[in-house]
Amino acid sequence: MFEEILVDLTEKKEDYLKLKRNFTDTPLEKSLDIIIDQINLDLVKILKYNRI
Repeated sequence: MFEEILVDLTEKKEDYLKLKRNFTDTPLEKSLDIIIDQINLDLVKILKYNRI
């Protein structure tokens, strides 16, 4: 029972954090986050292909 409550609260916390981030970020912050995410994806691809 406790584990179910904990999982439910954890999911609600994650949902709240997503909502908060979506509504509190300025357009510039959102743009920078998107750029940083894309750079991270590119780095992962580069590292993956270097291992091959």
